[in-house]
Amino acid sequence: MFLFMMVAACYGVFQLAVLGSPTRSVRMANLLLAVTVGLYGCGAVAVVLQLLYTRGVEALTGTPLSEVVRTASYTMDPVIEEVVKVLPLLVLVLFRRIRAQWSLTDFLLVGAATGAGFALVEATMRWGAQAGRAVGNLGDGWLVGIGLFGGQHIPGPFSIIPSWLPAPVGDADAYLATGSVGTNMHLVWSALAGFGLGLLVRGRGWQRWLGVLPWAYSAVDHMAYNHHLVHPDEGGLWLLTEPVRFFEHILWLLPLIVLGIAVLLDWRVLRAGKAALPDVLLPAERTGQPAFAVLGRFAGAGLPWTPFIAMRFVLVRRALIYSRIGAAAPADELYAQVRTVREQIERSADPAVWKRLSARRTQAAPVVPDKSWLRRYWQVGVSLILVLPSLVFLIAGGFPATSGLQRLLATPLVFAVLTLFSIATLAMVAWSLVRGLREAPAAFRQPYADPAMTVTFRSGVAAGSLGVGVLSLSKVLTGGGANGHPVSNVHILDAISALTNVLGFALLALSLLALFAAFMGGTGGFGGLAVAALARIGVQELLQMIAISGISVLGALGLILAMAGGGGSGSSSGSGEGSGEGSGEGEGQGEGEGQGEGEGQGEGEGQGEGEGEGESESERDAREQRERREQYEDQYGDEGEGEGPGNERISDGNKMELEDSGWLKKEVPDPGVRRQFMDWLERGHQLGEEHVHLRPGSREAARMLEQFFQEHPELLP
Repeated sequence: MFLFMMVAACYGVFQLAVLGSPTRSVRMANLLLAVTVGLYGCGAVAVVLQLLYTRGVEALTGTPLSEVVRTASYTMDPVIEEVVKVLPLLVLVLFRRIRAQWSLTDFLLVGAATGAGFALVEATMRWGAQAGRAVGNLGDGWLVGIGLFGGQHIPGPFSIIPSWLPAPVGDADAYLATGSVGTNMHLVWSALAGFGLGLLVRGRGWQRWLGVLPWAYSAVDHMAYNHHLVHPDEGGLWLLTEPVRFFEHILWLLPLIVLGIAVLLDWRVLRAGKAALPDVLLPAERTGQPAFAVLGRFAGAGLPWTPFIAMRFVLVRRALIYSRIGAAAPADELYAQVRTVREQIERSADPAVWKRLSARRTQAAPVVPDKSWLRRYWQVGVSLILVLPSLVFLIAGGFPATSGLQRLLATPLVFAVLTLFSIATLAMVAWSLVRGLREAPAAFRQPYADPAMTVTFRSGVAAGSLGVGVLSLSKVLTGGGANGHPVSNVHILDAISALTNVLGFALLALSLLALFAAFMGGTGGFGGLAVAALARIGVQELLQMIAISGISVLGALGLILAMAGGGGSGSSSGSGEGSGEGSGEGEGQGEGEGQGEGEGQGEGEGQGEGEGEGESESERDAREQRERREQYEDQYGDEGEGEGPGNERISDGNKMELEDSGWLKKEVPDPGVRRQFMDWLERGHQLGEEHVHLRPGSREAARMLEQFFQEHPELLP
């Protein structure tokens, strides 16, 4: 049943994300990660704050704890929960780049996701271990009886699909054996609160203070709803709550209305941004054709890559426009990368380009896994082993017919083995948290806010699951059994009162799926691994080529686009006649020097001749090179050669210039780490072949160094 509780929670977020697609800039993967933040991070923080409040009031007033908890459930607890559910957003908007790149739609969707996760943690703690008490089937869902006539309904797949914002658990009549799929109220409240926070952040003048109203409505409605549950025969909590409760009947409609307002306001920003930044538009867009039609044609040019490239480009371009229009953060590097992606898309819009790329890929030798793969991905295998008990308890044993598996894991002998698994899982989650915190500085330096969001959410999931695991383990080690309760008598408190130690261990292990799904989805993870295997290049070489390509905002997909568009890497050559864009000096449609081979629609073999698009872009690139050279000379007093501190293609012999440069010594004071960095560069190439040699202080060298520290955060100075 937990499986479909989880599906219901995520399905509501998916529905809103689809409707918000015209203006959102946050990836769907990060929205799903936000659901797990609500499940682990927000749930853990709410429990701690509610425990502190109820125990504090009991100690100060002498009121019985049960009465304090009862009163707090409709007074202070709703306020705590509505603040906690938007806490991930509050943390992220402290960083200028993130709050600049998010739209109102993004704020609403991320808020909805954390709220959906919070609803899921309440439902899981109450009913995740109750499969043995349930009756039902996949078609109708499952009923768990409460008392003589009451009950709860867990929806099945055929109930979820036609529902709007379905709740993980709904009301049921046990006597009539019927149930209904209710609206996910936590999702609705948090979506409104997220939209309000977006108005506070992105609004102007007095209008921004209107953002307080959606959050205030969410908190008051939450109070009134809980008061009705505790005192069903009494009137409203205050005079104000009766009008608020009036909207309870159309609560399902409120996110739709607010999302429509957010999309409309964001659409106006996008229109103004495209008019102000025409050089991030494709040529057909500049003639007035709609973006979905232009990019739709490109999406069909080179399956399976181009749909994903088109979608990622749209999201990144929107983030750039929001940041430029808001003028709240510098976006120069992001601007340059979006412009480069646009140029690459122009050059690779012809399906023939992708056919030639596919032909070259099939002719290349396949990549053979080596020991570096085991060193890079060992944690995946360990995590899959450690998560098995959780999958058995929550997924395989989560149905009435298989509930015997839950009882089996709660038997003394098996639970003792499960405890050992949980100790190892705690160590693995703690390692993930440390890794995430060490990766955070590099992620927050990225021009695109998406990596910073990912690492922040991963850290929140890890911290929350550690709290659950430590709490359950401490109770078990002090004599608590599998069905003992880590905490009792709190409000999420009454939900956590139903949490058992064995369920706590299962939730702890389940977090590994979220942690390593997020980790392995990155460039260095399964996404990069899949691209490397299909493109038939090594993972290490893939990472280095992405860093040099200048379009790291697309991750591994950026390399595929560069290969198709003639962006040039030194590892293979282009074929056929085509147009590769130069980045040096040129006039009009003349020749200019740059990376990429003008005679091929593939990767260039070095600095060759390419066809420039026009004098303005050539002059701009030449100016940027001069500025980089002058900045390098001012900082390090080491005058560059030729084109200044960029790339040059030389043999493998002379590497001392980079290692002994003033730039690298300043960035990496430790000589041992400098040596490891140089060794890391070498491993991406076969000795004796020509390849890109990085000039000290160049933008490409900085990207490579940042990539190195992302892979080896323990070496950060």
